[in-house]
Amino acid sequence: MPELRPAKLLRVFLAGGKLHEAIIAKCREMQIAGATVLAAQEGFGGGPDIHRARMLSSDRPLVIHIVDSEDKIARLVPEVERMLGTGMLAVSDVRLLRVQK
Repeated sequence: MPELRPAKLLRVFLAGGKLHEAIIAKCREMQIAGATVLAAQEGFGGGPDIHRARMLSSDRPLVIHIVDSEDKIARLVPEVERMLGTGMLAVSDVRLLRVQK
């Protein structure tokens, strides 16, 4: 069985726009192990507004899942915080099973 290594999962919750592209670019620049952007149907946070997926709206809720070692995630968090206007960050402990390059 492959070795399980301790790692961190950073989730970035956003309300639409193009910020996810800048965050993914920063992850690539910092050689982060992996990042995935997921589009959600509906969400809220940071205020009373409900964000929904609509045809002609940039308000669609997004979640970016970013996985790497604790030290790389710790260096990434302040970079993402500088970019983030409204949104939320959550960090969880995970075990990294495999990274293939």
